[in-house]
Amino acid sequence: MESDVPMSNQYPYGNDGYDDRTRQYRREDYPQSGYRDPGYRQGGYGDPGYSDGYEAQGPTLIAGKFEAKKVTVNLVLLGILAAIVTFAVVLVADQLISVVTDDVAQGPGAAVLHGVVSGIVGVLAGLLYIPVSGTGNEGLFNAAIIALTVAAAVFYVIFGGLLDGDWQTLLSLAAILCAGITAYTAPSRIENARVR
Repeated sequence: MESDVPMSNQYPYGNDGYDDRTRQYRREDYPQSGYRDPGYRQGGYGDPGYSDGYEAQGPTLIAGKFEAKKVTVNLVLLGILAAIVTFAVVLVADQLISVVTDDVAQGPGAAVLHGVVSGIVGVLAGLLYIPVSGTGNEGLFNAAIIALTVAAAVFYVIFGGLLDGDWQTLLSLAAILCAGITAYTAPSRIENARVR
C-alpha cells in the first residue's frame, strides 16, 4: 500500500541528504567523510578547526622579521657568486704579478682558496645585519663594513709583507676587498627576504 504522504515530506532531505526547502545539506549526514558545508561557519574556512587535508605551515622567521629559508637561499647564492668573482680577480692578479715581477704564479688553486674564504667571510659578516635591522642603525652597519675592510687592508699592507716587496700580498688584499663588498651587499639580499 502506497503512502499518502508526499515524497517531499517522507524524504525532506532527499536521498542525497539535500533539503529542497532550506537549500542546504544536513551536516549530520556526513559525520565520517570530513565533509564541511561551505555555508557552515564553525569549522569553515578561516576557522581554526577547519582542515582541508593540509596543515597550515607558517614561515620560519629569523628575529621575527625575515623568512629563514629565503635568507639562507639568498646568502648562499651571494656567497657562491662572491667566491666566483674573487676567484677571477685573484687569478688575474696572480698572472699579472708573475709577469711583472717574474715570480712564479700561485695558480688556480690559490685563487679557489681565496675565493672560498672571501665568500664565507663576506656572508658571515653580512649576517650581522639581521640584529641591526629595525634599530635605526642600518646606515652605520654599512659604514662599519667599509671601515673594517679598509682597516684590514691597511693592516695587511703594513704587516703582510707588501712593503718588503712581497707582491703576492696583493692577492690577499684582493680577497679582503671582495669580502668587504660581499658583506656590504648582504643587507639588500636579507631585506629581500623580509616578511611583507
